[in-house]
Amino acid sequence: MNAEKPKIVVIDDEAVMRDGCTRILSKEGCDVLTAANGDEGLSLIEGDPHGMEVILLDLKMPGVGGMAVLDGIKKINVELPVIVITGYATVDTAVEAMKKGAYDFVAKPFTPDELWLVVHRAMEKRRLEREKAHLMAEAARSLRDVATEKGKLKTIVNCMAQGVLVTDHEGRIALMNPAASRMLGLESDECLGKPLSEMVVHEEFLNLVNGVLEPENVEFAGFSREIQYGGALIRAHAGTVRADGGETLGTVTVLEDMSYVSELERMKGNFVAMVAHNFGPRFLLLNKTSP
Repeated sequence: MNAEKPKIVVIDDEAVMRDGCTRILSKEGCDVLTAANGDEGLSLIEGDPHGMEVILLDLKMPGVGGMAVLDGIKKINVELPVIVITGYATVDTAVEAMKKGAYDFVAKPFTPDELWLVVHRAMEKRRLEREKAHLMAEAARSLRDVATEKGKLKTIVNCMAQGVLVTDHEGRIALMNPAASRMLGLESDECLGKPLSEMVVHEEFLNLVNGVLEPENVEFAGFSREIQYGGALIRAHAGTVRADGGETLGTVTVLEDMSYVSELERMKGNFVAMVAHNFGPRFLLLNKTSP
């Protein structure tokens, strides 16, 4: 399947110029559209503002002048490269046109090679601009995807009943969800980026987290330990975070408040003690008479 031919618009009041540009550019694989005056040219561009590749514009035309047409083209599509054709106009006029947004100029009389060179250069500019826009769009989409996934992960982590504490390879706090803040008695916003050892004075807890970073322990999946912390029983599981290459990036520690387990054990013990105290003899009698 052949690629679509690039569309070139030639706006010139001289038929010989229109025909000459058409022959030259058609041989180079371009689809050439022509207009005999400014109004006709603007109508062509308005009909397909993003389908045109390059505009060739004569500055000296009866009726609507080339400068006015240039202004109209830039209002339709500012990215369209316009090459002005100068003949009777001076170079100063061409320079003025370029200051108003024209891409380049070609002076009459010109050879086929001279015309194709400037048109090809303009087409290459358009191609690079499209590639740049595509890459920027891809980058923006990737950033949005990353931001979306990051937002989802943050929501999940923040809603967890278990505490999550992440430190980098230097022991600085990189992440701490609300549950971890509550269990450790810390304010997460005040702790981010600060060394864990400055925020936590509990030696056993620090030894657990930092221990997984010790060279002799980096191959282990992690360590679990139940710790009395601030009057509560916390089960902490600490492990290393590694990059794809295997290097250690930091630690992640999952915390679970086990105080409810202690409370259940206490309630169970009280219940058993009460039953033994109040109904113990009957249970003993039943045990003796039962087969």
